Amino acid sequence: MGHLTNPSMQRLWSLFPFLSNRWNLKGKATGLDLGRGCFQFSFDYEEDTQKVLDNRPYHYHQWMVILQKWEPIIFDSFPSMIPFWIDIQGLPKHYWQHDICSKLLA
Repeated sequence: MGHLTNPSMQRLWSLFPFLSNRWNLKGKATGLDLGRGCFQFSFDYEEDTQKVLDNRPYHYHQWMVILQKWEPIIFDSFPSMIPFWIDIQGLPKHYWQHDICSKLLA
Protein backbone atom coordinates (compact mmCIF):
# COMPACT_ATOMS: atom_id res chain seq x y z
CA MET A 1 0.00 0.00 0.00
CA GLY A 2 1.15 3.51 -0.62
CA HIS A 3 0.10 7.08 -0.13
CA LEU A 4 1.30 10.27 -1.77
CA THR A 5 2.34 13.04 0.61
CA ASN A 6 1.53 15.78 -1.92
CA PRO A 7 -0.98 14.54 -4.53
CA SER A 8 -1.14 17.95 -6.22
CA MET A 9 2.55 17.63 -7.19
CA GLN A 10 2.87 13.84 -7.48
CA ARG A 11 1.04 12.07 -10.32
CA LEU A 12 0.35 8.36 -9.98
CA TRP A 13 0.48 7.70 -13.72
CA SER A 14 4.16 8.70 -13.70
CA LEU A 15 4.96 7.43 -10.18
CA PHE A 16 4.34 3.77 -11.08
CA PRO A 17 6.98 3.49 -13.85
CA PHE A 18 9.38 5.78 -11.94
CA LEU A 19 9.47 3.55 -8.85
CA SER A 20 9.29 0.18 -10.59
CA ASN A 21 12.23 1.14 -12.85
CA ARG A 22 14.25 2.38 -9.87
CA TRP A 23 13.69 -0.76 -7.77
CA ASN A 24 15.61 -3.15 -10.09
CA LEU A 25 13.35 -6.10 -9.28
CA LYS A 26 13.61 -9.78 -10.17
CA GLY A 27 10.00 -9.78 -11.39
CA LYS A 28 7.42 -7.18 -12.28
CA ALA A 29 5.62 -4.63 -10.07
CA THR A 30 2.13 -3.53 -11.08
CA GLY A 31 0.64 -0.33 -9.65
CA LEU A 32 -3.05 0.27 -9.03
CA ASP A 33 -4.67 3.64 -8.25
CA LEU A 34 -6.99 3.28 -5.23
CA GLY A 35 -8.13 6.91 -5.25
CA ARG A 36 -7.54 9.83 -2.86
CA GLY A 37 -3.75 9.64 -3.30
CA CYS A 38 -3.58 5.97 -2.31
CA PHE A 39 -2.18 3.19 -4.44
CA GLN A 40 -1.17 -0.45 -4.30
CA PHE A 41 1.72 -2.34 -5.87
CA SER A 42 1.54 -6.06 -6.61
CA PHE A 43 4.84 -7.91 -6.96
CA ASP A 44 5.58 -11.15 -8.79
CA TYR A 45 7.91 -12.30 -6.01
CA GLU A 46 7.76 -11.93 -2.23
CA GLU A 47 11.51 -11.22 -2.18
CA ASP A 48 10.87 -8.15 -4.37
CA THR A 49 8.23 -6.94 -1.91
CA GLN A 50 10.68 -7.30 0.97
CA LYS A 51 13.49 -5.62 -0.99
CA VAL A 52 11.29 -2.58 -1.69
CA LEU A 53 10.18 -2.33 1.94
CA ASP A 54 13.74 -2.78 3.25
CA ASN A 55 15.01 0.10 1.12
CA ARG A 56 12.49 2.72 2.27
CA PRO A 57 12.04 5.68 2.42
CA TYR A 58 11.30 6.78 -1.15
CA HIS A 59 10.64 10.15 -2.66
CA TYR A 60 9.10 11.30 -5.91
CA HIS A 61 9.02 14.86 -7.26
CA GLN A 62 10.83 16.09 -4.13
CA TRP A 63 8.11 14.74 -1.80
CA MET A 64 8.07 11.59 0.31
CA VAL A 65 6.06 8.55 -0.75
CA ILE A 66 4.63 6.39 2.03
CA LEU A 67 4.93 2.63 1.46
CA GLN A 68 3.77 -0.03 3.90
CA LYS A 69 2.95 -3.68 3.60
CA TRP A 70 -0.79 -4.13 3.24
CA GLU A 71 -2.68 -4.83 6.44
CA PRO A 72 -6.43 -5.30 6.90
CA ILE A 73 -6.86 -1.88 8.54
CA ILE A 74 -9.83 0.35 7.81
CA PHE A 75 -8.45 3.65 9.14
CA ASP A 76 -8.42 6.59 6.69
CA SER A 77 -4.88 7.40 7.85
CA PHE A 78 -3.43 4.06 6.62
CA PRO A 79 -0.76 3.99 5.30
CA SER A 80 0.94 6.72 7.30
CA MET A 81 4.36 5.43 8.46
CA ILE A 82 7.72 6.41 6.91
CA PRO A 83 10.60 4.48 8.49
CA PHE A 84 14.03 6.13 8.44
CA TRP A 85 17.56 4.92 9.14
CA ILE A 86 19.46 7.33 11.34
CA ASP A 87 23.26 7.28 11.36
CA ILE A 88 24.79 8.77 14.52
CA GLN A 89 28.45 9.58 13.94
CA GLY A 90 31.04 10.35 16.57
CA LEU A 91 29.15 8.76 19.48
CA PRO A 92 31.66 7.30 21.98
CA LYS A 93 31.41 3.51 22.23
CA HIS A 94 30.38 3.51 25.90
CA TYR A 95 27.14 5.29 24.83
CA TRP A 96 26.22 2.54 22.34
CA GLN A 97 23.24 1.33 24.32
CA HIS A 98 19.64 1.16 23.16
CA ASP A 99 18.22 3.21 26.05
CA ILE A 100 20.83 5.99 25.63
CA CYS A 101 20.45 6.19 21.83
CA SER A 102 16.65 6.26 22.05
CA LYS A 103 16.91 9.23 24.46
CA LEU A 104 19.21 11.03 21.98
CA LEU A 105 16.62 10.60 19.21
CA ALA A 106 13.58 11.52 21.31
